[in-house]
Amino acid sequence: MSADNGVYILVTPSEGGSQEFRVAHLQAVENVEYGRCPIHGSDIHLGNSDKEPCDYCKANSDYSTDASIHIQNAREMWRSAEIHTTEAEAFTEAASILRSLAVCEYGISFIEIPRVF
Repeated sequence: MSADNGVYILVTPSEGGSQEFRVAHLQAVENVEYGRCPIHGSDIHLGNSDKEPCDYCKANSDYSTDASIHIQNAREMWRSAEIHTTEAEAFTEAASILRSLAVCEYGISFIEIPRVF
């Protein structure tokens, strides 16, 4: 059985040009790289909904290399995460979360998106 989880540190540029770090315990973090429908969100094409996909969902539910899609998904996935201004602060929080988990398949990982959160 796979937990498919990890503690992920999102690294994004700030408005002022420095970096921001956000930490979250997530499952299926690869979903950050998939297109999403502005009407339904990402649930339909990820198989998490009983709704029928609309034409937009059917056309845009594939893997994307577009950082604009990545940051849109990240804003949802890390929406409640505290903002850290140093990597060390973020790593300290990530280590604390990791210690609290009974199972963590992927440990601590960094995800960088070159877009302002």
